[in-house]
Amino acid sequence: MNTNQHMNRHCGLRAMAVAASLLLVASGCAASSSADDAAVDGWTYLAGDTDASVTLQGGAELADGVLVLDGLTGFATAPAPPDFDTRESFTVSSWVALATEGAFVAAVSQMGDVAGSFFLGLADGSFAFSMKDADTNEEGHTVRALGDTAVADGDRWVHLAGGFDAGAGTLTLYVDGAQAAVTSFNAPIRVGGDLVLGGAQAHAEPADFWPGAVTAVRIVQASLDGSAVVTEMEATRPTTDPPVAAGPDPASYGDGVLDGTWDYVYTPDEVAFLTDVFTPEDMAELGDLTAMRLGFDGPEWWQGFIGDAELWLVDGVPEGDGGVLTIDGETLTMGDDTNGATFDWSLDGDALTLMLVECRADGSPCADEEMVRFMTERTWTRTSTDPSY
Repeated sequence: MNTNQHMNRHCGLRAMAVAASLLLVASGCAASSSADDAAVDGWTYLAGDTDASVTLQGGAELADGVLVLDGLTGFATAPAPPDFDTRESFTVSSWVALATEGAFVAAVSQMGDVAGSFFLGLADGSFAFSMKDADTNEEGHTVRALGDTAVADGDRWVHLAGGFDAGAGTLTLYVDGAQAAVTSFNAPIRVGGDLVLGGAQAHAEPADFWPGAVTAVRIVQASLDGSAVVTEMEATRPTTDPPVAAGPDPASYGDGVLDGTWDYVYTPDEVAFLTDVFTPEDMAELGDLTAMRLGFDGPEWWQGFIGDAELWLVDGVPEGDGGVLTIDGETLTMGDDTNGATFDWSLDGDALTLMLVECRADGSPCADEEMVRFMTERTWTRTSTDPSY
């Protein structure tokens, strides 16, 4: 387990309900059907007659089989087919529209206890089909078939398909019916979680929210060749243009007034406290721990530590994002309006003061309130107007 994951275990804000954690609860079952007589039998989601199988979460909307997503909190879940086995050959496909670019976002995935088994979407800003050899976010357990860089064009549908061939030991990515990448992989896992449509899971929390639209998700328990992928693509092609998701209201996150990075320099006593929290291995890798940093980028926020003049994100990379930020007068909420933490906040030039009001916005008990206060309740100094890590 690396330093970032130890940080997540001991004091990750997601685990302390500061981050935007959402319950992944699904209902109903997907119908098993073929797209038409020529398509391979499989399971279809986000079609007009199977909307009841999908449970919406966060800023997600569903109309006529099209899932419209805000890229911040919106996703949907659906029960995975009981007979679906990712250790055997399979193909997953979907029509997607990408409204804004992102490094790691998922159109379709299946979650396990911590992460998941497969991810169809973007990785490092490129179209990708990924699988894991263990249900973990530790480094070295993800293999990707990585295609070309994705270009945000929310007015156009793109067909993505990812296939695992158990016999050949390969992952294959198709973009608009054309083979885009092939890579070797022969160590799949099977997880028991729901499908996530328009997102994924990292560190046991929702992540990688798709910005735009997703429709016509298909799963086939077979490795389809190029011609079969084209058949699936044509059989499920949308007949209308992608809908546009409403963007966040700038007033809800202070019109960008907090955009940038904000640091707090630790006292020797605070460093001693963290030395007791982290393992010796953590501290050795982190080095000279000097400060903590908050970052705000419009409606999103993140948090990390500064050690040896380098930034260590609480939830690792790329899962360093804490979630969404909303402001209502003097109340600031980090996370959603149920599980996020609320603060009284004030701004005096480059000094931002946060005082914890509720560890959980819905008022339910928070076992880690002391650590939440330690991580957030203080006066921060703006160190840059650049919100990047």
